[in-house]
Amino acid sequence: MGCFGFHHFGTFLLFTSVILFIVASVSSPVVSSISFLTVTLTNGTSSGNSSVTFGALGECIRNPGADDYCSSVGVGYNVTDLAGVATNEDWINESLNGLTKGLVLHPLVAGLAFVAFVIAGLSHGLGFVFSAVLASFVWVLALIALIVDAVLFTIVKNHINNADLGPSASYGVALWVTVAGVVTLFLGSISTLFACVTDRRAAKY
Repeated sequence: MGCFGFHHFGTFLLFTSVILFIVASVSSPVVSSISFLTVTLTNGTSSGNSSVTFGALGECIRNPGADDYCSSVGVGYNVTDLAGVATNEDWINESLNGLTKGLVLHPLVAGLAFVAFVIAGLSHGLGFVFSAVLASFVWVLALIALIVDAVLFTIVKNHINNADLGPSASYGVALWVTVAGVVTLFLGSISTLFACVTDRRAAKY
């Protein structure tokens, strides 16, 4: 039986984490409806309120009944600029703007997790163990990415909601899929690490 049986559960979890981090990576401005943080403005029209969505590689202003206005895709962006517009102030925080560069970890994690998934699906023996080691390293990067998300967007969210000027901010789906991705990546690395040992012990009895 070797390493063929149980390890596919770990492989499945690794694949799931890849999908989750891809979803987080294609958030605004790639897909404007997916965000880590959504700010609903108070410029209500017959079509509804506009909103600002902050993603991994940029941001978008979504206007109901009209085209979205999105920044270019890039590493790092000025998160406090649009947040300041929402609260009618010039909000300058270079530390927060610099922290947005850490959001590039999401596509990096997605790519490395895919490599770990491929190795887990094709390898046995030492290659199988290497997949678990790589997945564990990727999990550390994923955890750092989640910490960056939590710190960055919680500060922005609280700043907007505490302004009490009408606009409201709430966490978006990209943040929650990142949480799920960190969990599945951790479970996938553990399952992949111990699967071969479990199968070999079962083969002796």
